[in-house]
Amino acid sequence: MIMEKKEKLDQRRSFLFLSFGGLFQGGFQYFIWNVVFESLWPGRSRYASMCKLAATNLISDPFFFFPTFYIMKEADLSNLNFFWCQLRTRVLPPGMCRGRLTWPSRDNLCGFDKA
Repeated sequence: MIMEKKEKLDQRRSFLFLSFGGLFQGGFQYFIWNVVFESLWPGRSRYASMCKLAATNLISDPFFFFPTFYIMKEADLSNLNFFWCQLRTRVLPPGMCRGRLTWPSRDNLCGFDKA
């Protein structure tokens, strides 16, 4: 608010920032580095460090970090109804997200009736 000289906090951007930082960078990357990579290349030797760095640059970042980052960026810049429609119709299994308890969004989202 102070840096951007805005009077009001943008809750949507704050939620996306918190989600990306907390879930992906805090949770998933912790798991990748401290569980997966450490079991493959234990220790802090030069060889282990270079293998972890190579795996991050060649596997983790292109296949996990960048897609997650750009999905979050698209969610921030686009109309959220369109984003949720794409998520609901292309990614989530059928039958998921029925009614208000599991899909707390607007009525008749994406042209689907409430269950």
